[in-house]
Amino acid sequence: MEAALKSKSADACSVGNMMIASQAVSDQIKAQKESLQQKLESVLTPDQKTKYEAFQAAQPRTLERRKIGRE
Repeated sequence: MEAALKSKSADACSVGNMMIASQAVSDQIKAQKESLQQKLESVLTPDQKTKYEAFQAAQPRTLERRKIGRE
C-alpha cells in the first residue's frame, strides 16, 4: 500500500480499496482483542482482576498513541 501511495501513477480507486481493506483488518483485530480481553478477565478472581487492571494502567500506551494519528 505504501508503494502505491508513493507512486506517481497510483490509481486512486486501488489505493482507496487498499485503505478500506486495511481498516477492515484493523477493525477485526480490535474486535478479537476486545473479545480476548473479556474472556481473560472472566476467569480472573476479583483480587486477580484488581491486580491485572493495575498492571494494565501502568503499561505505556505507545500503540494507542500511534493509532490516534491515523484516525
